[in-house]
Amino acid sequence: MLLTNLIGQTVTDIFIFVEPYNEWLEHSECYIELNAQQIIKLPVGGNYQVEEPVLNSKAQSIFKDLSDNTIHYVNKEGKSIAELSTSFHTHNKLFFNRVKKWFGGEATLKEYKPYYTEEVENKLKYIVNRKIVDVLWYYDGPEFVYLELDNGYIITQNIMSPMGTGQAGLNYYVNIDALTEREEDDLIRLSDKQN
Repeated sequence: MLLTNLIGQTVTDIFIFVEPYNEWLEHSECYIELNAQQIIKLPVGGNYQVEEPVLNSKAQSIFKDLSDNTIHYVNKEGKSIAELSTSFHTHNKLFFNRVKKWFGGEATLKEYKPYYTEEVENKLKYIVNRKIVDVLWYYDGPEFVYLELDNGYIITQNIMSPMGTGQAGLNYYVNIDALTEREEDDLIRLSDKQN
């Protein structure tokens, strides 16, 4: 498949497989399903051929759960784990709390109770079932291409990142300004090269 054939295709699913590369790096494989029938991998910028691999059996869909997330904030005072542990053991030794435990109650530390709850929107729902309107890349960058979707979102992949950062796999930007704010501004558009 050629890079130009991506324009007009619909992103129906994205599959990710992340594994440790060494003690401090994670390696990922990102597969994009187009029109519910074809699997591709993003090419490196400037490469006009798009690989159509066999899906790794360990790769999982990132669109399984598109519901928003709730985050509960605890430990308002910002105590260390050692301080929390000491507080927990002291709290459990109190006579009232031991009696409460005997009757099936639970003695909960105030540090464990949420002091603030926040709803976080799952923005992956803005990527699924969207059409690709353009392909972008940096002139001299070794990065993978960026796919611009019909709602302005831009997706790409990062195959390696420090372990635990969550950056290996799919990366998305809500619009072109968010991308150019983080990266350089010398993007090449496939649509400009075709005209």
